[in-house]
Amino acid sequence: MKYELSEIGEIEFSWDFDEEGYQEFLDENGLDKSNDSFMEYVNDFVMFDLEYFDSDTYHHMDFGSMSYSELEDEFGSRVADYVLNSCMSEGSCRIDQDGLYDGGEGESVEDSAMKLLKHGGYYKGCRGFILKNGVVVYTEAEHNMITRLNGVNSKFDFIRMGNIRVLDASLDICQEPTQQQYDVIEKVLASYRGQTFYLDLFGKKGGEHGVMYRHEEPYRVLRDMEAYFNDGTLPRGDSYESRQMRTVMISESQFSRLLSIK
Repeated sequence: MKYELSEIGEIEFSWDFDEEGYQEFLDENGLDKSNDSFMEYVNDFVMFDLEYFDSDTYHHMDFGSMSYSELEDEFGSRVADYVLNSCMSEGSCRIDQDGLYDGGEGESVEDSAMKLLKHGGYYKGCRGFILKNGVVVYTEAEHNMITRLNGVNSKFDFIRMGNIRVLDASLDICQEPTQQQYDVIEKVLASYRGQTFYLDLFGKKGGEHGVMYRHEEPYRVLRDMEAYFNDGTLPRGDSYESRQMRTVMISESQFSRLLSIK
């Protein structure tokens, strides 16, 4: 593929089918109109034009051209057939990233994530998920972008599968990290050293346990994480507020202010 699927938001397809050229092909070869002769002509003489639109803004990105067999090789027979039938009836069609995706049959969720979502290394302030292999998939606009993956119904499903959610000065973790994930976590913690940092842990001793570190030091957070996953010791941090507790406190504070308004 000219571009990674994660880079493509949508592709517009059109073709250069020539009805007179098709009739000449039939006459010259002594053929009647049939599906076989039509497909022979398409395979030998018809090209499909592609206009690529990027996945961030859906603005024009590039043009391309492919034969029908190249469409099959690049996108699979399902997409190639859809493009052909749409061009026959409408002259063109647009297919978004989800429509171009082959469904990930036989793929791991991790492979599907890297195929559909932009990915790379960690950088401070990025939003996304640290996969078990240490690759970060970026979901800057919306964490529920992850529900594009088969079998993933929410971001919390993805976290429960062992992928670590990374936000600005925050990590959400359910399973003990792999060594590759620990390597990335060290980079995350190093980038927020001395700053306020939040750690939310799911699955041990029921529900969620969230802590805040007022002046985060990587060794302290790593020590707390390892103790949690080794023997279930709940980290203390500098606060025992879970995310749910923080939400309740904010709501009560807002409610109190409302009561004070006369």
